[in-house]
Amino acid sequence: MGGIGKPNKLWTEKLYNYILPKAEKILVRDKDSLQIAKKLNPENTVLYQDFAQEIIETVKHKQSTIKQKYVLININKQMVNKKNIHKIIEFCSRYPDHKKIFFPCDMNDDKFCFSHIKKYVSGLEMYDWTKKTLKESLSLFYYTDGGI
Repeated sequence: MGGIGKPNKLWTEKLYNYILPKAEKILVRDKDSLQIAKKLNPENTVLYQDFAQEIIETVKHKQSTIKQKYVLININKQMVNKKNIHKIIEFCSRYPDHKKIFFPCDMNDDKFCFSHIKKYVSGLEMYDWTKKTLKESLSLFYYTDGGI
């Protein structure tokens, strides 16, 4: 299974009710997913840190690729709605002195949200990881002060 999110659709809930209780082991990366999965399979559900944290720690280097303070923003087409845009605006207001960087994880989906989110976040810049080294992108994550 790819991920366990809030079952907003009847079919998603039916799928969870069918699959999760039968799972031998369920590894989740966040507390919301943990809560959902534990309701259906409490014995076999484990919270595990995001695998990317280990990778970032392994390849971090002393110099940040960006010298000023910054935060990262990401959203995909399926998640663009008033509620989530408000969350992004609220998040950015907590970092008034930080550069705002849009990091599109999926260049075939997320990058198309940049122009829409830029309307609400002044000075938002796009980070094109396809033109950066892996080390530069991991450094960006390591030295960020926050992300949404």
